[in-house]
Amino acid sequence: MTGDDHYYLEHKAADPNWTPSNDGDRSDMAIALYSSTDEGTTWKVVNVIATGGWQGGSAGAIGKNVAAANTYKQVDPLWEPYLMVHEGQLVCYYSDENDYLGFDPVTGVPTPDPENDTAPDSHGQILVHKTWNGRSAKWSDPVVDVAGLTQDMGGGKTEIGGGRPGMTTIVPTTDGKWLLTYEYWGGGVNTRYVIADDPLKFYTGSTDGPVTSLPLAAGSRPSRPVAARSSSGFPTGAWCTTPPAAATSGSTRADAATACGRSTRRPWEPATPATCSTSRAPAASRSSGTRAHRRSLTPRSISATRRAPTTSW
Repeated sequence: MTGDDHYYLEHKAADPNWTPSNDGDRSDMAIALYSSTDEGTTWKVVNVIATGGWQGGSAGAIGKNVAAANTYKQVDPLWEPYLMVHEGQLVCYYSDENDYLGFDPVTGVPTPDPENDTAPDSHGQILVHKTWNGRSAKWSDPVVDVAGLTQDMGGGKTEIGGGRPGMTTIVPTTDGKWLLTYEYWGGGVNTRYVIADDPLKFYTGSTDGPVTSLPLAAGSRPSRPVAARSSSGFPTGAWCTTPPAAATSGSTRADAATACGRSTRRPWEPATPATCSTSRAPAASRSSGTRAHRRSLTPRSISATRRAPTTSW
């Protein structure tokens, strides 16, 4: 959910014929939980999970398509919520572009930059999650899942979020561990994963690993990974692949891969390619009392409203 796109409004006011060609600058970016009691015919807001700030052109024109109303040129949106029920709690994983100095290695709670609203923005992004028991007034504090690279902001200040990890999905492995897939833009392989014993403590998990066995054309970049538990009990993944620059602009395809199911055996075997869809509609699978929600492949949305959780549970 968001406020108005001030970049759009300002340009339209100056030129009624102006047409947007990239992401804009919405204010008050947030992720809200909605519920439905009539199979999705109508929805109501339950609560607000997390709040951000200005969009600042993210993610297609980061720091470029900035509204005049965004005085300090901030880029602090929230994106890509992923819901899962775990041990009686609702867990919301999401991408957070607020600026953080670091995180507590014991609790995983990130340390906000006290100048987040006014200092030069890092343009970084981290992966975090919050939990809710269904009764308390608020969700928990955020906990880091993937911190990304540490960035030098000058003046002795550093912030996490380099490489902009994004697009969390979670799936249990057959040997009792948990796998988190995400996209990454900090160099090397763009599609990565982390293994942890506890889905609420990925910050203590393994060093992230790349998915390297996908059949890609030279220069292609895999992104937007999605993982789910298959009917056979194995984690199954799929990725949208951005073709080389010489290919048709904007075209994508999905490359699927299936893991052996155990966290100790990392290679992913190629499966049948598919076509990237245009929605991230959640689907549910059950395993050991856990209800996980899978999203289909899609290009990144520019509206947090579309990315808000819409799964009945």
